[in-house]
This record gives sequence, structure tokens and C-alpha cells, in this order.
Amino acid sequence: MTTEEQGSPEARETVTAALLRLGFLSGVESCEEEAVVEAVSTILPHVRDIGVCISYSDFKSTQAHPFQERTCSFLRVRPASPDGWRGLAASAAIPKMQIALCTDQLLLWTSSQVRSIGPAIEEKVSAHLLPLSEVLGAAVAGKHGNVVHVWVDQGPTLAFHTTPASAQALQVYVDVATR
Repeated sequence: MTTEEQGSPEARETVTAALLRLGFLSGVESCEEEAVVEAVSTILPHVRDIGVCISYSDFKSTQAHPFQERTCSFLRVRPASPDGWRGLAASAAIPKMQIALCTDQLLLWTSSQVRSIGPAIEEKVSAHLLPLSEVLGAAVAGKHGNVVHVWVDQGPTLAFHTTPASAQALQVYVDVATR
């Protein structure tokens, strides 16, 4: 549930279908996957063409840049734990929502913060949006091929640390979309 305007059921269905097609969602209902669908459908209510979606472990930018930003908050039931419902342990069990995705028009990446609110967890998701028209290209780097660099015209280089397969997928999509 969001404290903002929720994505419509149609938007959630469209996002779910796209993320299933891309293999990002497993198809097995889970709080984590439902939260990703809710966030994307709320932040991008009219999205139709998701071309790639990856999770990432770390993000860096070589300089500040005025990216468009959208934020929404969601309340989730705390996961059950052997220690019961205790503060930090419960909120630490919620993984950060760090995804990067591309539509036919933009690159979006998220970050999140989680905090306990009584018997629930609040997750604040911030999405940074960059039109693909401002992207010059991308390249896979890193010792293990697990970093993708995205170059922004008149702006920074963005670095997403992820798996080698995800880095390759993002790099290929960005390069094709920016030609």
C-alpha cells in the first residue's frame, strides 16, 4: 500500500507482465516482487514498454546532476522472524529496492530507505529518471564485468554494480536505444 496515489490495477498488470516477460519477476507471489511492481506502476503510471530491468548492489555518479526525481512511500507488513516483531531486525530483513530499468524513452533507477512504524515497515522509494535522449552510450567494465557505465551528455558517468549478465543486458539496451 502506498501513502501516495497508487498505480492503477491496469498499470500494475502491465508492469507485472513486462517484468515477467523480462525474467525479472519469478511469477511466485512475494512481498518483495509486489513492492517492485507497486513502485514502478506508481512512479511510472503510463509505462508500456519496459525493455530491461535489473537489480544493482551499488551506484555511483561522477558528479551531481539535476535528474528528475519521483518519490513514493509504501507500508508493508513486517516479515515474521524468530525473534518476533522487534525494531531493527525486522526492518533489516526488507531488502533495499535498488533496480534500474529502461523504457523506450528513459532510464530509471531507484533507491530506498526502510523504517519501522509500529507493526509495519515503511519503505520510501526514490526514483531518478533520465531521458535516453540525454544518454551517449554505455559500456561494461570491472574486473568481473559486473559494472555498467552510462555516459550522460553534458553530465556525469553513472556506474551500476550488478551481476555480469545484468550489466551486459543494460549496456546492450542503452546502446541500441541511443543510436
